[in-house]
Amino acid sequence: MKVFRIVTVAAVLLATAGVSSASATMWYSETLPQSIWFSGATSWNNHIIQTGGLGFPGGKYGPIASTLRLAPFIPTANLRPLPSARYGEAVVTGQDGKVYAFGGLNANNSLLGSTVALDPSASSNAWLAKDPLPIPRVALSATVASNGLIYTLGGDRAVSGGKLAPSAVDEIYNPQTNVWSTGPALPKVLDDTAAATSGTHIYVFGGYSTDPQDPGPSASAYSLDTSNPGAHWVQIPNMPSAADLPSAATDPTSANGDMYVAGGAIGSTGLKRVDVFDPTQSMWTCIKPMPQSRVGAPAAMVPHLSDEQLAVSGGLYGNVVENSVYYTTTGLNTGDGVPPTVTAAPVPHIVSGVQATTTHVETELIWTRADSATDILADNLQVHTSAGWTDVGTPWATLDPGYVFFENNNYLQYGVHPTDCNDNAAPLTPGPAFSTRLYTEDALQYAGSWPSYALSSAQGGHYRASTQTGAVATYKFTGARDIGWVAVKGPSRGVAYVSINGVRVATINLYAKALQPREVVWHHAYGAFTNGTLTIKVAGTKGHPSVDVDSLYVIARPIGSLGPIKHGLAASHLAALARLTAAPAKRVARP
Repeated sequence: MKVFRIVTVAAVLLATAGVSSASATMWYSETLPQSIWFSGATSWNNHIIQTGGLGFPGGKYGPIASTLRLAPFIPTANLRPLPSARYGEAVVTGQDGKVYAFGGLNANNSLLGSTVALDPSASSNAWLAKDPLPIPRVALSATVASNGLIYTLGGDRAVSGGKLAPSAVDEIYNPQTNVWSTGPALPKVLDDTAAATSGTHIYVFGGYSTDPQDPGPSASAYSLDTSNPGAHWVQIPNMPSAADLPSAATDPTSANGDMYVAGGAIGSTGLKRVDVFDPTQSMWTCIKPMPQSRVGAPAAMVPHLSDEQLAVSGGLYGNVVENSVYYTTTGLNTGDGVPPTVTAAPVPHIVSGVQATTTHVETELIWTRADSATDILADNLQVHTSAGWTDVGTPWATLDPGYVFFENNNYLQYGVHPTDCNDNAAPLTPGPAFSTRLYTEDALQYAGSWPSYALSSAQGGHYRASTQTGAVATYKFTGARDIGWVAVKGPSRGVAYVSINGVRVATINLYAKALQPREVVWHHAYGAFTNGTLTIKVAGTKGHPSVDVDSLYVIARPIGSLGPIKHGLAASHLAALARLTAAPAKRVARP
């Protein structure tokens, strides 16, 4: 669930110049007359029509009403503005040659259900009101099916309390009759998706979901056969990467009806990748990424010179609202025979602030790789077991980093051998072997009063705590790479001092308004396996001095030889043994 707010914020910056034109990247750029993102854009008669969005009308950040006609990338006309400023609307060109805009939010945070249409052939033509959306929505997508019907998909609708939430709505507009009908619901609630049409099928890509079985930025992709009145949405292979607020466009010159999905974000990280779906093979590939990431930047296909061009217009780059349009010739990569480079093999790290289960602790696997000519299509993560190197299932192919819930393991080792957009594969690059250990509170030595308490939600069902100022808990570790302290936070908890080898490295406050068991409250990472002594000292916080030790989680040297892997997963993810989960990324921030 999310709430949109339009405010003027210093953190949202005006882009004053686009990226330089022709470069070795084979991406080019032109400058738009305004900085804009979260707008609608569509191909129209060898032009791009871009309308609405968020920018700086009158120098103040907020929704925009203007409509631009680009030919194909240089502004040629300012058309009549929308009836009201808005953003997050869906825009398409109907088979009747008119441009249609659906929904959005206005400057008063009011959800719009309006449907408006424009004939862009003359700058004097005005937007005309049509039958409104049956369910007003924002952050929806739309696409025109081969039969001329316009499908409006997902988006945020009003829920109780005046808030907005993603939906599975599929409403169909008939431009000839100005009548709406209801289509089959999407398989899960989604907003911020991208949609496209290829042949008789329509497609929806990515977005953001609050579905408890698959929350967060989505890599899902679905298709619907619009030639079959009884058809339902069918899941197709996941995108190579999850993407919130991507954009999509179909290459009309492609014999296979290839669809390009550009940009988007995973949490606060913008994406510059461009993935390509071939519906005849039901396969993904990718092309050289954009020079910079783009979020909420609509895509369109337009002819330019002798080639069809993919254009990605405006968008966010970090916290900058861009005023450039990127464009590149469509078609897949040629002449690249160089595999990706793995610059850092998978290494485990403890994560502070996460809640462990009663038997497992969430652990982050980090690796880095790059491809100089195109992009990474798949990381191909593997784990070394007694059966050899075996594949690890991931929510999407380019997941980096990944998160595993480990328990006690004597020997673990992960590696990657990524492939690029041309299917060039790097050799397997293994990371260091390691062990994981959860030590109960009894593994520490105590000075002062540290009585034991039973708590069913604690690891092992009990923990130790002290309210005595200066009381110390000590643990001597051998061959540790990462070490983490798991504790209970709550209203009676206070401050503790953490030292390594006698040197204070952290001051940790265990206070929380409500009881929070099994939280990793502190961790320390070494670049290599190390020996040392950890001490936790009670500071004696007035009124709530208690400090407790539930367990210690240690990533250390491997013990013995390969054996069975012991790890579990969060309930919201598939519970296959060697499968990783994605981080619980937040959605793209709305200004």
